Amino acid sequence: MLTLVMSGITALLIILLIIYLKNYRGLPQNDFNPVVLWIRAGIYFCSCLIISWFTGTMTKILQSPFVTQNQLNSTAWIIWTAGCFILVS
Repeated sequence: MLTLVMSGITALLIILLIIYLKNYRGLPQNDFNPVVLWIRAGIYFCSCLIISWFTGTMTKILQSPFVTQNQLNSTAWIIWTAGCFILVS
């Protein structure tokens, strides 16, 4: 499943690169064009995801639990997490 998702992200990266190189290559970096900025951001994010997949980081993150059972059993951890959530919200 992860291979299928990463294949789609690789295809998206190629499409974004083709669009960028064909239409927007040579624009100055300080020129504000939202379309170009979103395309550059998409290229960057797709590249980061592909690198994390190649290095094995993506698999490790997806296979590790976000919250362990010991944390769920700890009242102090739950209170601390709720306090952080309230502070950020």
